[in-house]
Amino acid sequence: MKREHAFKILAALALVLLIAAGAMPGTSGAAYAASPVTITEQPQDVTVTCPEGAEFHVEVDHPENVASYQWELSDGSNLFVMNGKTATTDTLYIPGTNTYNNSFTIHCVITDLDGNETVSDDAVLSYTNRHEEPTVLYVGEFGVQPGETFDLAGAGMGSGTVEFDADGVNVTFTDFKFNNELIYSDAHICDAMGILLEARHSEVPEYYFHFKGDCVIDNSFYDPDYNAAGVTFNSFFQCGDSGNKPTIIIDGDGLTLKGGSNAIYSDGNIEIACELHTEPNEHIFHDSITCFNLYVDENVKVQLRAQGTGILTKGDARFYPGSVTTIYSEAPHVSVGPTMKSLVKTAGSMYLDKAELNIDGNANPDQFVPYGAYLVNLNGIDCEAYLNADASKINVLLSAMESDEFFAMNYVGIVGGDENTAFDFSNGSEVSVIIDCPEVVNGTGLYQPEKIVVEGGSSLSVEINTAGEASGIEADRSLTVTDSLVEAKVASADKYSEAGVEGTTYGIVCGLAEISLSKPDYKVHSLAENGLAFAADTGERTEEPVEYVKDYAPQFIVLGEGTEIILPEKSEVSLYGVPGYGTTIKAEAVYDSSDTSAPAQEVVFGSKTGGSGGVMGKVWAPIAVVVGIALIAMVVRAFKGSNK
Repeated sequence: MKREHAFKILAALALVLLIAAGAMPGTSGAAYAASPVTITEQPQDVTVTCPEGAEFHVEVDHPENVASYQWELSDGSNLFVMNGKTATTDTLYIPGTNTYNNSFTIHCVITDLDGNETVSDDAVLSYTNRHEEPTVLYVGEFGVQPGETFDLAGAGMGSGTVEFDADGVNVTFTDFKFNNELIYSDAHICDAMGILLEARHSEVPEYYFHFKGDCVIDNSFYDPDYNAAGVTFNSFFQCGDSGNKPTIIIDGDGLTLKGGSNAIYSDGNIEIACELHTEPNEHIFHDSITCFNLYVDENVKVQLRAQGTGILTKGDARFYPGSVTTIYSEAPHVSVGPTMKSLVKTAGSMYLDKAELNIDGNANPDQFVPYGAYLVNLNGIDCEAYLNADASKINVLLSAMESDEFFAMNYVGIVGGDENTAFDFSNGSEVSVIIDCPEVVNGTGLYQPEKIVVEGGSSLSVEINTAGEASGIEADRSLTVTDSLVEAKVASADKYSEAGVEGTTYGIVCGLAEISLSKPDYKVHSLAENGLAFAADTGERTEEPVEYVKDYAPQFIVLGEGTEIILPEKSEVSLYGVPGYGTTIKAEAVYDSSDTSAPAQEVVFGSKTGGSGGVMGKVWAPIAVVVGIALIAMVVRAFKGSNK
């Protein structure tokens, strides 16, 4: 190779490298615009008739020099940077609109290759029917009116069809597989992350949603700035707090709802007449069903997997014969403050008629410890009015994963309202509460400020093993057991004893108790390891501790004919001093008379025909049971907090 040729090759390579490095004279490493961008066509005002969509367009003289388009929307108070697919193009497409929204102003921010921004004029989106209230079914961002059919595939949102009958009442979903991965404009404009029925101030008593074939509504939307994922199945009736609310009846072959901050959210009633499943989106906060009244029809199976509350009603919840409702929830860490969760919460009453309700709640320290946060209360069922189970089954299991650090406290299986309420388990109902969590400080099986009634061959079984204060069954007003089985087994772990958390156990405590057991299969058995098995408040206070009084005549529990104390041997009922705040509560408890230093840790009431061994209590005499002031105060504080 000649020297001159070799030199030319080297020079050419050097030139290429200099250009690539941006080192040529008069150049820079960044791209540049040949001329500034000028808007040649401004977006125009659009007036629509809801739920009709809208389109906005902007043009520039040198589109090749545009680095990005970004549409922004203002509602007069807030400015939203729109995040849909068309929100970063020169043409913004809004598939559907809603009269519930105010008029919007919309503009486009255009950035050129040098980073210079040019902002378009504002365009106004307004509505001809602003004050009207049309009935509209929103499917994602699209509005479907009565008499119309909508094809998901054509909208790029899945497959299957939805047909809204002209009657405005019946909606049929056929092989409906919806996903909202494609958002055209912005999630803030249309309220539907999945399905939304809007019929404001509706006087229609019932709407029917028929799901045919394999139907799945998958809401994968999540906005971390708002810690919200929208609602997957939604309705908006705006009917106030009266009981005259429309009911959405969900029937057909079945429905699966995935994702959303709520799977179902309705300000009306929800009736489930087919198999229903809900699932959260990974570990994003997720309540399954929120509505006014909830009805689960006969022989229907409902499986709710939540990251929060499974069922929340502002009215009643009713479960009909043959229905099986199963809830699994892992308590989430909320973004602000301590976490308080009820897996089922009703502001009204709960009725189960030959039905089954299973609740499995868990807490993972990975959701709390890394954030320095705490789960301060977890209730299986929180019922503010009456809880009636007739020939039904209720199973509550609360647990927590192992942790080297404290992160959870105040677990309660079933908690009642403040006053004039009751738990009533009758006609062979089976109620089981298990809280087996040494990681958790303080646990209670059942707490009812008023009455607990167990009758008609029913069974109530409570097993508690937590750190700190552990209680089995508490009925501040009264406990009535008639020909049924009641068992409470309570233990307190020493998990946090080094941190000063003392273990205290209470088996069964109440104000007035009536126990009547006629067969050997029926009994009341309370075991409180190293604690107080059976005691109750006499309603009196004293400045001095109460000493054991032999041959004390109890006042507050009546044993029915043939009912007696079987354990402990040589049992007696006497006053007991429970320290309170500056005073001592007079309490009655069952003692082993051979050791009067403390009340019995185990007590069994049974029928004479089933009794064995031991000196029987006076069957004609009432036996009183009392809870100490320290116990009452702590429980009331915890549960009042849980009802907020």
